[in-house]
Amino acid sequence: MTKQEFLAFSLPYGLHGKIKNTICELTRMGAYTINTKPSVHSHTYCLIEDFIPILRPLSDLTKEIEHKGDKFVPIVKLMQIAYESQDRCITSKSVYVEDNMHTVKVNVFEFAFDIDDNSFISILNNSLSAVPNQLDLFQQLVKWHFDLFGGIESGEAIDVNTLDINPYA
Repeated sequence: MTKQEFLAFSLPYGLHGKIKNTICELTRMGAYTINTKPSVHSHTYCLIEDFIPILRPLSDLTKEIEHKGDKFVPIVKLMQIAYESQDRCITSKSVYVEDNMHTVKVNVFEFAFDIDDNSFISILNNSLSAVPNQLDLFQQLVKWHFDLFGGIESGEAIDVNTLDINPYA
């Protein structure tokens, strides 16, 4: 995914970035808003190349983040979206139960995001299975402003964790 494609996907979700060391919100392709006062917005036009998005690194998927006042661990919420009607447990360890001198392996479910392949994976009892609702999961990553185009690594995006103030909190 290119930077321009990512920006287009992010337009409805309040993507913030920097232009000339000023934090602003992308409001439409080629335009951004600077909140100068609570009720006054200044719309300015710029080249998309000059807009540096502020994003979360994919490593934040397993850490608690704050988004619009909500604190949560993204991978847990994503698992709930994928399996909204199924009762699953997230774990990466096998669980054994002792019952009448027998050891029985309990079903173990793992849910993860593979950063190398940019894909969600689920494993049940060591068997890889398809993850439902993939489009919804990727849309949620865009809403939460995760770096899906490798911009932080390439220098085309800013890691939100390096800022004094998180514009998404």
